[in-house]
Amino acid sequence: MRKRANNTLVIGALIGVIGLALLGYGIFQYNVIHQSLVKSLGNAFDKLVKGSSKPETLAIAEMIAGGVLALAGAFLAFGRRKR
Repeated sequence: MRKRANNTLVIGALIGVIGLALLGYGIFQYNVIHQSLVKSLGNAFDKLVKGSSKPETLAIAEMIAGGVLALAGAFLAFGRRKR
């Protein structure tokens, strides 16, 4: 039974680290895309008319998925355990 708890802790920590890495990558990508869009468009109104670009949408999806994975990993690693 103790070994199963240790496995859950390791798997949860691994999922959490992957989630945090994905979240960080999504934030980085969003910032890079946003800066290039601001430079090329030069006007916020154009962005509202055209909507979000596909890379921007992908970066947002990466941030959401990373956050969910980080929370799931934290729950697995540090959630309530039967003793």
